[in-house]
Amino acid sequence: KKRFEDKEIFLEWLCNKYKNQACFRVFKGDFKYSYFANYGSNQKIKMNQESIDSLICINAFKQITYKDGNLIANGEFKEALVDFMFKNQD
Repeated sequence: KKRFEDKEIFLEWLCNKYKNQACFRVFKGDFKYSYFANYGSNQKIKMNQESIDSLICINAFKQITYKDGNLIANGEFKEALVDFMFKNQD
């Protein structure tokens, strides 16, 4: 089985191979991520989160989605998810 060394090439392969189907299972606590949220008028607060149980899919447009078809929005969660998938591609 080929292991990809470049994240972009890995994502392209993943999208081509698993188009219109599930490709990856994530469990609660598999990875953690954080982001800053606006709090009050000019304050930011750091939010720490962890993954939840979910089935990750690729739609017909080569976009990463949840099982229900909802797109995974660009942001800290998606970046952490892609990093986790890349590190665990075996």
